[in-house]
Amino acid sequence: MFPSSEQSSHEVPQGLPTTSSPPPSFARIYDDLRVVLTVQRCGSMTNAASEIGTTTSTVSRQIARLRETLGIYPFVKADGDWHLNPALRDLVTAFEQADGMLESELARLQSYQPTAKRDVKIGAPPTVLSHMLSQGIREFVKTSPGIRPVLESRVHESGLGTTDISVVFYPPESGRVRVKRCGVLDFALFAPKGWRNGDGWVSLGERVAGPYIEARRHFFNSDPTVLVDSFPQAIRVMRDIGVAGALPVIVAAQEPDIELIGPAGLDVTRDLYVIHHETRSTDPDIRATVNWVSTQLLEAKRKTRELREMQHRFCDSLA
Repeated sequence: MFPSSEQSSHEVPQGLPTTSSPPPSFARIYDDLRVVLTVQRCGSMTNAASEIGTTTSTVSRQIARLRETLGIYPFVKADGDWHLNPALRDLVTAFEQADGMLESELARLQSYQPTAKRDVKIGAPPTVLSHMLSQGIREFVKTSPGIRPVLESRVHESGLGTTDISVVFYPPESGRVRVKRCGVLDFALFAPKGWRNGDGWVSLGERVAGPYIEARRHFFNSDPTVLVDSFPQAIRVMRDIGVAGALPVIVAAQEPDIELIGPAGLDVTRDLYVIHHETRSTDPDIRATVNWVSTQLLEAKRKTRELREMQHRFCDSLA
């Protein structure tokens, strides 16, 4: 399906095939381009298949089908990674713009149906969904009755994928995406009451916590006792075996038996960005949802800062 690295580096096919066969179905090309766009946004066929809700083999077949239709490899290999073939960049960009405009126009037309619900897919890290957005979702649904928020957990992604709006730690470096920085996620060290240094600690894996593990290893004077892949798991382990761990401040504040233990120097703050494609900027549903998400993140930021200051004052009073 894909060219070899040698071929992709030196011989990128540029022209369209000249055959006497009937023109390809526009609907089929549209479907295949949607798959190509998702692969480009997600970075791999595996991630794209997960986003679309299909199998990797199906994604591969659709990409191969588009290659047969156009006579051009949709992706080329460079430096060990697959990239969109430059010959298709304008076509995929045009498709992306058209797709966004169609979504916006359909949303506008649906607004004439008072009882219709228009889905807006919001992707965000689990903690953002559970402790920031969910707090105000009742009021949002009440004030925006035509919109149905569809919340999707997205842990490591930096792009939109198939969502309409995403909250990410790192905005995309390229693409026609509107970016708005409007929140933070603060982390600090916590432990069950009665914990003493030497009892051990739990951490998320290297993929998430890698940049911060060394400083925590120095503080605890040991490697993590347990590695987990989510904060609910971390809290469960902290309680079950009495170890410490880094948690979002806004999460730890709802756990009365978990208390702050670490110095402020080990606190971590991660910026949060709200992103959506610029072709959806005039869509009233997207605008309303972006404004709501931004307001929720800013309110959570204010509450988190108050919580962190209160926790550190309490910690200092015990020192």
